[in-house]
Amino acid sequence: MGSTTQELIALLEARIQQEAPAWRRSLAIPPPCYQEMSPEVVAYEAEAGRLTLRFPVEERWLNPAGVMQGGFLNAAVDNTFGPLSYLVARPSATTHMHTAFIRPVTREDGYIEVTARVVAQTRQQIHLAAEVRNPRGKLVAVVTASQTFL
Repeated sequence: MGSTTQELIALLEARIQQEAPAWRRSLAIPPPCYQEMSPEVVAYEAEAGRLTLRFPVEERWLNPAGVMQGGFLNAAVDNTFGPLSYLVARPSATTHMHTAFIRPVTREDGYIEVTARVVAQTRQQIHLAAEVRNPRGKLVAVVTASQTFL
């Protein structure tokens, strides 16, 4: 199912209203950190538990060497894990994230694509994995995370 960003936000809002306790329904969807990074939805595959978002590489996210700073790359991944986890399970927060950086991302790349998927789910946690690729399809980073349900 190809979804636009607005369709994805509508799915998230509906799920939270349906699943979250009343006191958690005030969650900001999308949150400011997501909006700040201006992602574009490439694909949402509900049955596969997979979401792909495209993030622009902004000049302001580059380190002194002209490479996308790792914290911003991780923020892009976390901004993909968050919506995916909310779509397939109840609201959660990232408690552990491990990143293996494989190659640098430069301004000339223009964007990165983050494809996140659900690895496993327990009563208290959801475990996710993601691949980050540049426009040439080259692997930039591999990330795993655990999120605890709120």
